[in-house]
This record gives sequence, C-alpha cells and structure tokens, in this order.
Amino acid sequence: MIRIAILEKEQWVKDILYECVRLFAETECSFVCYTKISQLIKGDANYRFDMIILHGMFDTPRVLSALMPKGGGRIVLFSKESSEFGSERKGIFEMDRRHIRMEMKRIAPQLITYFRNRQVYHLRSRRLSIPLIINDIYYIEKQDKNVIYHTARGLFHERKGLKELEELLNAHNFWRIHSRYLINSSHISAYQKDALILHGEIRLPIARARRAQIQAWIQHSQESVMRSI
Repeated sequence: MIRIAILEKEQWVKDILYECVRLFAETECSFVCYTKISQLIKGDANYRFDMIILHGMFDTPRVLSALMPKGGGRIVLFSKESSEFGSERKGIFEMDRRHIRMEMKRIAPQLITYFRNRQVYHLRSRRLSIPLIINDIYYIEKQDKNVIYHTARGLFHERKGLKELEELLNAHNFWRIHSRYLINSSHISAYQKDALILHGEIRLPIARARRAQIQAWIQHSQESVMRSI
C-alpha cells in the first residue's frame, strides 16, 4: 500500500491523480487531497504518507522540517514551473506542473525504485520473523556463518550466506563490493577509488577485483540520473 497526499490547486489535482494511478497501476494506493498545509500536517500524523505532492509555494525550510523525517523514508514532490527548480535534494523531487504527464514519466524510474525498496524483507532470528524495510538497510556484513544487517533501526543478525542475499536483493540495487560487504547503493554519499561512503560517515572498502565493476555501476547510475533531468 502506497499512501499519497496531495496539496495542489484544483486545476492540476485531476492530472496528478491520473498520472499517479497510471504509474502505480500494479500497486494498491490510497489518496487524500488537502486544501491547507495545516490539514496535511495533521493528517500525516494519522496516515504517515509515503509520498506528498505539494504546490511549489510550500517548498520552504519550515514546511520541509515538518514533513521530512530526519532519516528520510518518504518522497516529497513539488509542483512548480521549470524556472523555479532548485538543486537536487535527496528524497525531494520537482516537476513542471505545465507538463505533468511528461514530468511523471521522467521521474518514474526513481519513484518506482524507491517504492520497490520500501518492500519488506523478513529475517529470521531465534525463531522470530523480524520485518525490515529494504531501503532501511544500509549494508550487510558477513561474519563467520552469520550476516549482520546495519540498518536505520540498529543491528540485526541472521544465519545466512551473503551470496544468497546478493541474489535476493539484486533487484533492489544492492551491490557486492567486497567478500564481506553487500551495500544498498541508494545510501551512497561519496565514491573513492578504493571505498564507498554511506551516509557521509560509514566507509567500506572495495575489493581490488571489484573496483572496475563498481566504477562502471557508479558511472551508469550517474548517467541514468542525468538522462532523467
């Protein structure tokens, strides 16, 4: 279930709704439309929206601080005119309201990837099944016959092989960068020749044998972003 809130002028709401339904045709969605920002913020306390679509006038630090969780975890999409676009920000997108269909098509790959990564992985530990949102996993570390999940919620352990997880999470853009590490590429904040930086502070080494492959992945990811702009 994807929960979507919309706060926009009536003349554009219909087009936005239609394109969201078309984009997420294979996913169950719910929509709530608002006319005031105060109503949306109160509604968010009950619904915890996954994506919020707003008129560009609300792109202010005060509104973003109220709507964006500190650790991320949602998409905020501002409807503007292209001349009003700012610099790229994580989890925040901008679309030209004059060309809503084209704009939704432009950012669709990133939105689909984001919501696919909101799916849940169930790890098993001590006969318990623990649900983890896939995109909340920063990286997975091999330790003897176990793996350690480094996540937004803390550390979790499971008796499983890293190769099995690599195959399972490949569709969610997890990269094997070392015999010990499988990383969630959506959390990369910097790239070095011999290491990747996650969240600006977690430095993980890249195995020498994998450097060329990782560099190719990084280049392909950058080109995909440029094509979507």
